[in-house]
Amino acid sequence: MKIKLQIAIALLIVWGCIGMSSCSSNKNIVAMKWYSSDSTIVVDGNLDEWERPLKESPGYTGIQYNTGNDAENFYFCIRISDKTVQRKIMGLGLSIYLDTLGKRKEKIGIGYPLALTEKQIETISFEASKGSFKIDDRALDDAYANICQEFELMGFIEEDPTEVIRVSNLASKDLKTAMRFDHIGAMLCEFRIPLEQLYSGKIQYNEILSIGIKVNQPAPDAANDPGLFDDNTNNSITSNNQTQNSLLQGTAQGIGMQAPSRAANPNMTGIWTTVQLSQPK
Repeated sequence: MKIKLQIAIALLIVWGCIGMSSCSSNKNIVAMKWYSSDSTIVVDGNLDEWERPLKESPGYTGIQYNTGNDAENFYFCIRISDKTVQRKIMGLGLSIYLDTLGKRKEKIGIGYPLALTEKQIETISFEASKGSFKIDDRALDDAYANICQEFELMGFIEEDPTEVIRVSNLASKDLKTAMRFDHIGAMLCEFRIPLEQLYSGKIQYNEILSIGIKVNQPAPDAANDPGLFDDNTNNSITSNNQTQNSLLQGTAQGIGMQAPSRAANPNMTGIWTTVQLSQPK
């Protein structure tokens, strides 16, 4: 009798731990907002349609985000107010990872905005200088937003998960990205991804999705490359007088960068959030 009582107590303790673990886990899952057909998000880089306030990561407040879905699409927006992070994204690019198992693995993702090429840097710097030797930061932001019309799909091809596909917003019908800067210079990015490209079979609208926001890291051989961040001029993109930022801890500041890398590496830092699809209303 005593042994049975001990077993029963042990089982209660185990069940209690599982229950507390489940409750603790559920607290970290953010419910998405349902957007009906008459309030669907327009992917144009303007966040007026999004529910406010935007959410913030507990570990870093320089990036805000929000999520939502309708019957067919997943929507995601980011607002980056930190200028240091913005300039790093211009040079290295940003990667958004989506794990449909909710385990924060870099399974599939979207590269957007992409790293600027040397030609693009010259183009937007010329537009932002307006014929003078001084670059206007606001004009630079606008020129940069106008040039960000392409994105990369990573891991969307089942036959070859490592294949990266370059896509244009002009040619892509359903999967869309957009970006612009708001009135105080914060970078705004929006994404629309068809749910059928994330989940196979019938959508239950209770699926869990982990989202990773990561600034790309410099290439392994970047120290041997003149690159973007080894320029002593006052160009606000290429200058290396950037201060360290908590989101970029471990990355090499002030070194060159021509071909950013997305390989899994502790130097490639960012934030993660876990969300749950919203039920149709």
